[in-house]
Amino acid sequence: FITRKDGGGHQVHLLPPFYYEDTGDQDGDMYRLTARMTQTVEDMIRQYPDNWLWFQKRWSTPAPAIKEGPCDESNA
Repeated sequence: FITRKDGGGHQVHLLPPFYYEDTGDQDGDMYRLTARMTQTVEDMIRQYPDNWLWFQKRWSTPAPAIKEGPCDESNA
């Protein structure tokens, strides 16, 4: 993570790496890994809330429809 310093500049936060733990339950393993990563992001946001933007309205907006058919430069 990188946060802004009060007097100018930035500070880099290096945290221990995440490792995938294979217990044989792939769905459960992925859930636990995702939960750990999410908790880490949440912790950093709580420590440095002024360094974060939240785009809740954008994230809850449905994605635009995608046109079906071939994609080339003439219709991209």
